Amino acid sequence: MSDENKVQEAPKRLPTVAAVLVAKIGESVIVQYTAGKRSVRVMVPKDAYAERMPKATLEAGVPMSVPWADILTPTVTSQMIEDTLYGHGIWTKKDWRTKPRQVMSALQILVSDLLDQVRRAMQNYGGE
Repeated sequence: MSDENKVQEAPKRLPTVAAVLVAKIGESVIVQYTAGKRSVRVMVPKDAYAERMPKATLEAGVPMSVPWADILTPTVTSQMIEDTLYGHGIWTKKDWRTKPRQVMSALQILVSDLLDQVRRAMQNYGGE
């Protein structure tokens, strides 16, 4: 078969992902995109940026976020939540509906514990 009669194959298209420009830093940009249900920020070369970028380019970018899942080990457990709610008189669905101040007070204790954990993790985190 001659070259003239060969059907030209269409170039393979790489999967692309929508990317939002967050910041420009010299010859690089920080972009945000969605991977599954997660939002991700990475730094890529400025000339690689487009509103839709190859998934591989984004995945090869330099992560530009605190790796919360890696640096935190939350200690708030379902048992702690139960104990705290019971300790504030929240035993039933009716209690939940009719005692909003006690509910908020219990949740503030739990959130305060979590906030302390996040603060400690950030003090020990070496990134920017």
